[in-house]
Amino acid sequence: MPMQVKKLIILALSLSILSLCAYAQGKTITVEQAAREAVSEDDLRAAVDSLCSKEFGGRATGTQGAKACREYIGRSFRENGATVTDMEFPCPDGPGHDIIAFHCTNKVSPPSSYIVIMAYYDGLGSLNGKTYPGADSNASGVSALLALSRMLGKLSRMGCPLYKSVVLVALDAHYRSSQGSKALLDAISNGSLKDPYTGTSLSKGSIYAIANIEQIGSSLSPLSSGREDYLIMLGDYFRGTLAQTNSDIGLDLSFDYYGSQDFTTLFYRKIGEQRGFVEAGYPCVMFTSGITMNNNKPSDTPSTLEFPVLRKRVWAIFGWLLRCAS
Repeated sequence: MPMQVKKLIILALSLSILSLCAYAQGKTITVEQAAREAVSEDDLRAAVDSLCSKEFGGRATGTQGAKACREYIGRSFRENGATVTDMEFPCPDGPGHDIIAFHCTNKVSPPSSYIVIMAYYDGLGSLNGKTYPGADSNASGVSALLALSRMLGKLSRMGCPLYKSVVLVALDAHYRSSQGSKALLDAISNGSLKDPYTGTSLSKGSIYAIANIEQIGSSLSPLSSGREDYLIMLGDYFRGTLAQTNSDIGLDLSFDYYGSQDFTTLFYRKIGEQRGFVEAGYPCVMFTSGITMNNNKPSDTPSTLEFPVLRKRVWAIFGWLLRCAS
């Protein structure tokens, strides 16, 4: 078969992912809309409440709370059909653990290209008798990661294959100089991170995009419009893709950090978990709702988050993912 014909067939199949599909009761909706129904405000609230619970004790790296947290995350990924790897790496306070979930919705012909979406799950733990729940930083990002996993699981059950595999990573050791994201970058660079469906190693050349979700649940730092329903995406890649998926969601989008080029550069290249990948030349974006006065304080509790807005942000990220993957 000529290569041009093959490309046309692949394009047609890819576009079908975004086409209409019918429910038995006669209701016709898009695949994307059907996947959105897999995530409710209550789901997001329950995930954040669990991550901020006393059982997890602030999720500090190397603690029993962190262990309970990663077991919860891994179990959630598996329930959505992902194949999960617990990648251990050395850390000053005991070994760290990145939880890596491979979602392949096309197991007949597994793709050799990947989209990696990550969010750190560790926190400050307990200091001087006070527990730091870390609701916005970064239980919000992990709840979004788990919601994306549910949506990908629904796509699989609906028989809607994507033409890139999706790797969801819950990173450890953010508060230990981002050792978790460094370990992930090293694993991709040295070929030790393998696709469980194909047995091949992930490499820089096989990574289509990397997204970091960091502090995405608050509406306490709105954009200049003052609207609560906003989303910031940093990075020069795939902006049109996010704008396209946002057309029926209606979030107030920004592609810089509150209009400041200096702060945009700081948060994209120096602070977020994506920074090591940016330095290494990977195509990266960062999703956030900005820093608030509650971050890294005991006052960073679930009650400060806006779950209806968080749900819309998850929808937007999923739509971005869906278009990138198809």
